[in-house]
Amino acid sequence: MSRSSEMSKCLQLYDHVLITGASGGIGAALAQHYAARAQRISLWGRDLQRLESLAKICTAAGAETDIVVVDLSNMHESLEAFSRAEAQAPIDLLFLNAGVSDMRQPGRVVETPDILLETALVNYAVPTGLASVAAELMVKRRRGHIVFTGSVAAWHDLPFSAAYCASKAGIERFAGALRAAVTPYNVNVTLVSFGFIDTRMSRRINGFKPFLAKPEKAVSVINKALKQRRGHVTFPKIFNLLRMIEAVTPRNLAHMLLRSIRVSQGPR
Repeated sequence: MSRSSEMSKCLQLYDHVLITGASGGIGAALAQHYAARAQRISLWGRDLQRLESLAKICTAAGAETDIVVVDLSNMHESLEAFSRAEAQAPIDLLFLNAGVSDMRQPGRVVETPDILLETALVNYAVPTGLASVAAELMVKRRRGHIVFTGSVAAWHDLPFSAAYCASKAGIERFAGALRAAVTPYNVNVTLVSFGFIDTRMSRRINGFKPFLAKPEKAVSVINKALKQRRGHVTFPKIFNLLRMIEAVTPRNLAHMLLRSIRVSQGPR
């Protein structure tokens, strides 16, 4: 066995890590970080070419790697893919990282029904469905960790992105309730509420993006939260202060300020 292989074995903490949204910025950074810490890693995403390139990196780091292109707006397809992954090896670390973020179109006051539906499915319904299945399995094994990618948008009434705000608010409440249910069984749930991370999703936004951070820094925050078994962490932390300021701001004034934000969005 080579020295690099021996080092990888020493690092391995997980039997099977599954990451949704692995072809995106945070997902890819998570994959590269945890590949040396997992015996098997499953990469789910929409971009096959990116997944294939990432799989080579993960395999070189010592993990058995498989890639899955799956429609995360389809609950049935997603649950079937999860069952196949679980059959390969028990999943003990699940990153529910995939998401979509489409703002209202010019001339509209809110997003179209199609955008509302896709956002609800990809950002809320399917992740919670996968989490519910994973939680039952982890509880039986008395081992496992589920990580949700949330957003500070959950705390604000952004008039140009109502669907996204609502989906992330739902994830935040679900993550807290799930954590309350599974904690007695040695299973942990972590929600990470992000601000602006330098990913393809953020690059589509034309406008002010305060406290923009790199995906690698986001992964460092996630890794620390997992080690500490934290239930909720915000990154960057300054968004906690902004949340408190808005909480004491009269709602009408807050809405007036939010309506003044000038922002647009490029294509996917």
